[in-house]
Amino acid sequence: SFVRGKNNVKFLKNRYEAMRNFPMFDNIEYTEDIEEMRKWMPLMMTGRTGNEIMAASKIDEGTDVNYGELTRKMAKSIEKHPNADVQYNHEVINFNRRKDGTWEVKVKNRNSGDVETVLADYVFIGAGGGAIPLLQKTGIPESKHLGGFPISGQFLICTNPDVINEHDVKVYGKEPPGTPPMTVPHIDT
Repeated sequence: SFVRGKNNVKFLKNRYEAMRNFPMFDNIEYTEDIEEMRKWMPLMMTGRTGNEIMAASKIDEGTDVNYGELTRKMAKSIEKHPNADVQYNHEVINFNRRKDGTWEVKVKNRNSGDVETVLADYVFIGAGGGAIPLLQKTGIPESKHLGGFPISGQFLICTNPDVINEHDVKVYGKEPPGTPPMTVPHIDT
């Protein structure tokens, strides 16, 4: 993590102090020293002087979660279950809750355009771009008074090998005041 400004430095230091007490983070490092930061993330520190209040923390092993890989593994595991049918390139387009509490789920095959109805005892809606509209189609009380908004961002890709070779870390900042957490500026390897 990398932060700038007095309040953000205080936040990061407090987070570091709290996290390092857990075994998963017992080797977390923290610094406010610009020279140490230059060692950790040289490309990000290029052109920075010691006049700015800033801090960084790092964990060499990383604790990232690859959600794509987790999803693939979960789908493969479910495919092995005799009572499960995993369908790819399909989209849930509507729900109808029956009197007995089960669900009729309308599913569209994106390749053929065919629509079929599947019966289910339970429905699970994972987070994602279409989660709120799907949840609202269920009509369950928990689906009321929710809203969403499109999120966009700028993705800058570097193809210069000299620059790429200088940056071998994933660095996250802290979201600007008054903005949601998904606005955290970051740079990936």
